[in-house]
Amino acid sequence: LFYGISMLGRFKNMGAKKPYLIFSLCDETFAIDNGTIIAADVDRGWFYFFVGLLNQSSWVAGATLGGLLCTPTIRLSIRILQHRFYNGIHRFDLVYHRFMNER
Repeated sequence: LFYGISMLGRFKNMGAKKPYLIFSLCDETFAIDNGTIIAADVDRGWFYFFVGLLNQSSWVAGATLGGLLCTPTIRLSIRILQHRFYNGIHRFDLVYHRFMNER
């Protein structure tokens, strides 16, 4: 919300790109858009557009790859934790019963 307010002047007269520029605005996009000195021969609208598109694409690609690659790893980790937890409880139970029987 606050990013959009500070960028209203920069996004003025951007035409059809303006809704996407507002939609794609995040921390990284704001930092690049606000901190970059754009050369006079570069179209500001297209610069802002492609910065937003690149940031959004990297988020989508990272989330997709993370979901595809990490899901089997997470399932395996959960199985390992369940196995260790069960074995830990079983060992505790054995030690507890030995201790109680020796008393």
